[in-house]
Amino acid sequence: MGACGTARPSSAGFPPELKIPKQDIGKYEYHALKVLTVKDSLFGQLVGAHLWFDNAPVTILTTVHDFESQ
Repeated sequence: MGACGTARPSSAGFPPELKIPKQDIGKYEYHALKVLTVKDSLFGQLVGAHLWFDNAPVTILTTVHDFESQ
């Protein structure tokens, strides 16, 4: 069963590489995207972690989509 949705960066297991300090948010371009693929320790499957910049940073976790790290 797949899942896809927004996630809080403070969630357990969220990749620290995508946790952006508030003072650094302005350094990213509008609609910039960072993608990581991590292995979920609980279920052992690959999870795509995405950080996308809109008016505010949006973090997404997905097991449905297959993305390569950027």
